[in-house]
Parts: sequence; structure tokens; C-alpha cells
Amino acid sequence: MRVLFVEDNETLAAATARSLTAAGFAVDILHTVEDGWHAWRSTPYEAVILDIMLDGESGLDLLATARRH
Repeated sequence: MRVLFVEDNETLAAATARSLTAAGFAVDILHTVEDGWHAWRSTPYEAVILDIMLDGESGLDLLATARRH
């Protein structure tokens, strides 16, 4: 299962990705809403994990954009 993980805290992102990878998931880590949106549009993900408090924007903004499209 392929997972998109958008998290601006690189330490937290790496630790979470290691755990998800150990559980058998393929994880793409991105750190901004803009990068997350580009990845989400171009790659079929089975799950998306969004940080709510990203620098300057919210993961909820990214979710709203995805829902509109």
C-alpha cells in the first residue's frame, strides 16, 4: 500500500515513515502543502496522512483542494 505523508517536522516524518515501512507500507514524505498536492495529483495513493499545522498552511487546506478536484 502506498502512503503519502505530508509533515513539516523532518524528525517526526522520518520516524513515522520508518514505522510505516516496517509495517509493509511504501511511504512518500513531503514537507509542504504545495509538494504534497503535486504528488497527490500525480501518484495513486491508497492513504494520505496530513499534518494539520504545516508552515504557512494547513493539511486541511490540502484536503479541501483535493476534494474540489
